[in-house]
Amino acid sequence: MKKVIERWGRKEPRSRIKPMTILEKIGFHRARGVGFRNEYTNTVHQKALIEHAGYHALSDDFLELWGLFEIEKSKMSLVDFDDMLHLFNRRAKNDGAWIKRVQSQFDHVLVDEGQDLSMYSGNLSTIFWDRTTKI
Repeated sequence: MKKVIERWGRKEPRSRIKPMTILEKIGFHRARGVGFRNEYTNTVHQKALIEHAGYHALSDDFLELWGLFEIEKSKMSLVDFDDMLHLFNRRAKNDGAWIKRVQSQFDHVLVDEGQDLSMYSGNLSTIFWDRTTKI
């Protein structure tokens, strides 16, 4: 994100935009199921304005940087941990035959420190569960 900000074409002082601030706000939404920039809709934005006094609402600049960050990752064929979670969940939701094959490979699923999982990453354990799997 730091390099994306450095290359960003805006005239305003880039030094006041902190990469960790943007990543923290993006992470907040990703933990709640907003996987990628194009999924941050006006409905999500309105909810973010109401919750936590709007702290997690993303400005137009932050949204632009998020989109540029995704483009940079794509150019380098990179995915981060959150990308993996969202891509897996999306495939599981949309490809029933694939998820049945995945489920058939597991007799048991161990979830350690479940209280520390976001609701979205915690959903993985339910994806693996096919009523015969022991969690």
